[in-house]
Amino acid sequence: MDLNAAIRDFQLVPPVDPKVVEGTPMAERLASLDGARIALLDNRKGNANVLLDALGGILRERHGVADTQLTEKPIFSRPSPAELLADLEGYDAALTAIGD
Repeated sequence: MDLNAAIRDFQLVPPVDPKVVEGTPMAERLASLDGARIALLDNRKGNANVLLDALGGILRERHGVADTQLTEKPIFSRPSPAELLADLEGYDAALTAIGD
């Protein structure tokens, strides 16, 4: 059974945001983490901040990352607001995690 038939027959709601633009290119990989500034985006689900905090420490201690900044999305189930995304552009990279 194809996806469209399954959606119709079982009244499934696809977990895809129709506003998301398909084909958005991935950012280029950093040549090095040494001296990088990395934003850690907490989606506010349980334990995401714990994971990101630990990851930030590892990145600084083992990989020469100069700075990490933990920031939060206002609502975990919604896309990040434009202002938050604009703030993230000031970093060399951004990481996120899903908790629970």
